[in-house]
Amino acid sequence: MHVQDNRAFIFSDSVLSALYRSEVFVMEVLPNDIMKAVTQRKSLDEGITIRQVLGQEDFEKLNERFLKEQSIDLDGIKANRLALSMQIGNNISKRNDDHPTFVDAYL
Repeated sequence: MHVQDNRAFIFSDSVLSALYRSEVFVMEVLPNDIMKAVTQRKSLDEGITIRQVLGQEDFEKLNERFLKEQSIDLDGIKANRLALSMQIGNNISKRNDDHPTFVDAYL
């Protein structure tokens, strides 16, 4: 549901019919909360480390994964640098025919 790939927006007639008959659509995250999180991520203080943002336990889990999958140690890396890297990575994977929003928000 969190994709912008144009192929994910091609709903069959039965799916569209079921959506139209639905009385309620519930997302696991409110769009306003997503925008708030994006805004906060962009305004991270340059001095805050990833460890400080996540806390010790979550940092260790994430760092272990980065070490295993990317051979990158996150210790000491500033949080705003990670946010920038993630944004660059997201932009690289975009396709020319992607929708401007993700499926959840579209529905």
